[in-house]
Parts: sequence; structure tokens; C-alpha cells
Amino acid sequence: MSDSDTETDDDDYRAQLQAAKKEAADAKKAELKAKKEAMQLAHFEKMQLEAHKAEMNSVDGGGGKAKKMRRSRRKSLRKTRQRNRKRHGRKSRRRL
Repeated sequence: MSDSDTETDDDDYRAQLQAAKKEAADAKKAELKAKKEAMQLAHFEKMQLEAHKAEMNSVDGGGGKAKKMRRSRRKSLRKTRQRNRKRHGRKSRRRL
């Protein structure tokens, strides 16, 4: 075996090693990219679900707690007034 043969073998070996390294790096990069995309998709879906839940919970729009309480108080007062009108209104007096 001459020197040129060993040099060629070394070069071939180096080239194969380089190719294997590059392939491994590409595979890892692709795996990371897929993982990242999956995470982004999961996050997006989670945020959509959260937004949907929030939308369903707040039927009366946004605002803080005080505003919500005012609304509920107003609603109950409206119901009470309606009940009283039914009980003590003109039409109910006629029935007596």
C-alpha cells in the first residue's frame, strides 16, 4: 500500500464522516422544527379555546366586577318591578 492510497482512504473516510455529521444535524434540525410547529399549533389552539370560553362566560360584554354587579342588580330590580306591576297594576285591580 502506497502513501497515495492511504491518503485517498483518509479523504474518503473524512468525506463519509462529514456527510454523516451533516445528515445527523439536518435530521435534528428537522425534528426541532417539527417540535416547534407542534408547540405553536398547540398554543394557538389553547388560546382559541380560552378566547371562546371567555366569550361564552361574559355574555354581557366586558368590564370589571363592579360593572357586572351593577348589571345583575339592574336585572333583578327589573324583574321585581315587572312582578309588582303584575300584582298591583290596573288590570289586576279590575279582577278583584
